[in-house]
Parts: sequence; C-alpha cells; structure tokens
Amino acid sequence: MAEYKKTEGVIYRCPLCLFTLNDVPVSEYEDGIFRCVKCGYNGSFEDMAVHYNNFRSRYKLMEKRLTLEEQRKL
Repeated sequence: MAEYKKTEGVIYRCPLCLFTLNDVPVSEYEDGIFRCVKCGYNGSFEDMAVHYNNFRSRYKLMEKRLTLEEQRKL
C-alpha cells in the first residue's frame, strides 16, 4: 500500500505572498520543502503552518463588533 502524504491533493499558497494579497501556489519538492516561484520562499510544512496561523490571527476579530473599552484594551 502506498504511503499517504498529508499534502496529497491540497494546493498550498505561499504564506509570504498572502500578506501582499497575491495568490501564488507553492510547489513541494522531493525533499519536502515548499518553494514559491515569485518571492523565493523556502520552508517546511511546519513553517508554512506557523505563517498561516499568523495570517489567520489578523482576521480573528473581523466578524465581532468591538466596543470602545475593548479597543482600548487591545
């Protein structure tokens, strides 16, 4: 039975290009490193997960209405 890869069939976007609002897919090479052709990003799956979580954290309060007091605490 073939070994299942956790990235099989998933198209990942470059986490650094996402910050500039570009949608560039990254390619996974045989050594398990993901590389972006536009910005030159090189990183493992764990590095990409950290960057994705950082990107998501910027938008976690998007659908919540903040009061003035809550904004002052930020």
